[in-house]
Amino acid sequence: MSHPASPPEARLVVGDHRVVVTARGSTVLPGGESPVPVRRLVPPTLPPQGEEPLGREAERAALAAMIRPGEPVQIHGPEGIGKSVLLRRLAHDVAGRRPVVHVHGAGRELDDVLQDLFAAWYDEAGYAPGRARLRGLLGGIAAVLMIDDLEFSPGGLHAFLRTGPGIALVFTSRVRRCAPDRTFELGGLGEPAALALMSRTLGRPLRQEEVPAATALWETTGGNPLELIRAAARVPYGELGPGERAALAPFAALPSALVAGDVLVRITGVADAARTAVRLARLGLLTEEASPGGVYYRLAPGTGSPMPCEEGVAELAVRTAGWASDTGAEELAAHAALVTGLVTAMTDDDPGLAVRLARAASPGLAGSLRWGAWRALLDAGLAAAERAGDGEAVTYFTHERKVRALAGDSQGAMTEDPAPGAPRGTLTRVTAVRTGLVVLGTAVAVAGAVHVVPSLVRLVEERPRTFGCVTVAPGRLAFPRRGSGTVKGLWVTGTCRTAVTAASSDPRFAVVADTCAGRPLLPGQTCLISVRFTPAGGREADAALRITAGEAAGEVTLVGEGAPGPVPGKG
Repeated sequence: MSHPASPPEARLVVGDHRVVVTARGSTVLPGGESPVPVRRLVPPTLPPQGEEPLGREAERAALAAMIRPGEPVQIHGPEGIGKSVLLRRLAHDVAGRRPVVHVHGAGRELDDVLQDLFAAWYDEAGYAPGRARLRGLLGGIAAVLMIDDLEFSPGGLHAFLRTGPGIALVFTSRVRRCAPDRTFELGGLGEPAALALMSRTLGRPLRQEEVPAATALWETTGGNPLELIRAAARVPYGELGPGERAALAPFAALPSALVAGDVLVRITGVADAARTAVRLARLGLLTEEASPGGVYYRLAPGTGSPMPCEEGVAELAVRTAGWASDTGAEELAAHAALVTGLVTAMTDDDPGLAVRLARAASPGLAGSLRWGAWRALLDAGLAAAERAGDGEAVTYFTHERKVRALAGDSQGAMTEDPAPGAPRGTLTRVTAVRTGLVVLGTAVAVAGAVHVVPSLVRLVEERPRTFGCVTVAPGRLAFPRRGSGTVKGLWVTGTCRTAVTAASSDPRFAVVADTCAGRPLLPGQTCLISVRFTPAGGREADAALRITAGEAAGEVTLVGEGAPGPVPGKG
């Protein structure tokens, strides 16, 4: 199997861990001294200002007056009402009085947004501080953070306010999340602004005979800017040219993905795709989403999927894999939703291509230190690898997930701080695995005690097993019924120098990848053994995987459901 031509190596510091990322996998090294970040001398870059939001002068003044350190301000309203345009303009209004950081929040985890904030203020490439240190680094900063389309839970919002107490937060969302006195509901445009917007869309003044129809459109749409733009443009999808349809294809396939104009050229092969995206935005088919890195485009709300993708999702994935393998980490992080969405979309039809794309993007996304996005990609890649029956890829994605969990957990990134008055929280699967429990139901931490609901017998069976110089986890592998076979892995961790071998007692359970073989396992090192179960007949299969570590040996239970048999009475 060929490996992606990703950057050869990235050396990172994540929380208290040093991490080396390569195309073949990542390694966590013993912790050293944390870097000393250097404050940037220039204020953060603002997004492009864009066109003036018509009829929003009063809203801009009211919002600017609401901004205070340590308190959130929310702008909410229906899709297409102009929240993003207003927030972008507000960033420029406020920047004359205090520094402003503008980021996207849609589909992103809290720690990725916090890393954006850290990178805006500190020049320390390759470093993601833990939550406690981040509080110290951001504690003395007086600035405004503007998040477009924030999706944090109430606990995540509280966690942010604790992390940067001197930072004022302004965010947009569709649903109200804050107290009424900290919330601004954005309504439709008044009639003069609505008519001016339609005139700007047409590129000329409205004719006298057009005014009654334009007024009727304003009344019908409730002054929603996006609907007014579409009505003024009046271009049905069938009249789009081949180049426009090709440029629109990635957005039709992945409606929530953000794509920059230059990246759109790379992944579609359309030379003027960037200019075409500008026109599609003027037609109301795409929306512009500005960021300090430039202008990105997204399928406009309510557009749906206007046409089948001419090139097909597969061709799009091939081109995206080529782009992902040689692009920068920051650009890759900005397009994480595009990449992960394509991996998921291809998993059923062409899982091998989905694996190829995920492998191409994974090292760069890890190097970007937006590890929430990296986790989503690794989960999608692992699902594709299991679907493809690719044991090597299963080993890779499983290993990367463990690296992310180990280093990310020390960073404080695996859980969100609870909101005030909330219960003591739910124990995550990562925490449960690290304490030797595989949670099949719900584990709740109450007053320091852990109460596990799943079957006690299953819990005991899947507990890690120790023999000789190794610990093996889990102690039982259960394979669901899948005709094409399923791959699962188990981890072997050493406590002294030893050689490790693995052998199955049943050919239906085959070892398809083994990173333990061929080298001694050293104290503290971990290797992965991947097993594929291929069902035969309708009977369940029970077997054992014998692990030999030096002079000691032990067994892991293997259980597989049989393949579906013929239905009685059917030919």
